[in-house]
Amino acid sequence: YWVTKDKDHPFVTRYNCYCNLTRAVAPHGLKAADLHDNVNLFMKCYIDPETGLHPWEVTDVKKGDYVEFYAEMDVLCAVSICPSASGRYSYEEEQEATRPIDIEIYDTGKFLPDYEDPLDL
Repeated sequence: YWVTKDKDHPFVTRYNCYCNLTRAVAPHGLKAADLHDNVNLFMKCYIDPETGLHPWEVTDVKKGDYVEFYAEMDVLCAVSICPSASGRYSYEEEQEATRPIDIEIYDTGKFLPDYEDPLDL
């Protein structure tokens, strides 16, 4: 809504990052209330204090850029590619710039040492 100022736009009502995530976790018995903080990895966006809009800037991401995570426990990871693609286009234009991503999961066989809270040291 902050971008389009159109509460009925499909990117507001159904096809947005948050709704994509809720659909991704639904097959696992989870609902929107089960979603917590998310991580925005490659999208450059902000809230304009003067207009209240939520504009995007063109991303600096290049083909081959990646992020690695190491999980110390089993996790369910839901991923959403935002429908606004790279931010190069307005909502009124076709979003042909949206590209697929690769997700690779490895069992490293490595375990980190037990966590020690620095406040307890």
